[in-house]
Amino acid sequence: MVGSGVELPSTDTSGYCQARIRLPELLLEKIFSKVAVGLEEKVSEQYLWCARNVKVLDGSNVSMPDTEANQKEYPQHKNQACGCGFPIAKIGVIFSIATGAAIALVIDVFNTHDIQLARKLYEFLNPGDVLLGISK
Repeated sequence: MVGSGVELPSTDTSGYCQARIRLPELLLEKIFSKVAVGLEEKVSEQYLWCARNVKVLDGSNVSMPDTEANQKEYPQHKNQACGCGFPIAKIGVIFSIATGAAIALVIDVFNTHDIQLARKLYEFLNPGDVLLGISK
């Protein structure tokens, strides 16, 4: 039997969560950017479409811990009773088809229109890029 005698990892994720909270947000942003740029620089011509870099734009909503700071920055949805919900943010992401990596991320309040969110991502596009969007 595969893995016999091997202790299964704990399902308690508290150590991971505690470590993640201690990571400065600015550090995570720098790592995100450096990795994305590094991957994009290594893309060879064979992975381009008609010599163009293809990128995909997508968005979603995320809920976050119910802290005073989060409520102030990202107020909960107006249909939620006060104190009965979590702060909600809208995120927009650009992915590279060639690398599969997320190369840009923006976060805004929940009621931000998708077009406004997309416009905040324009600065991450290069001349000649092809941008695909997903419509629902």
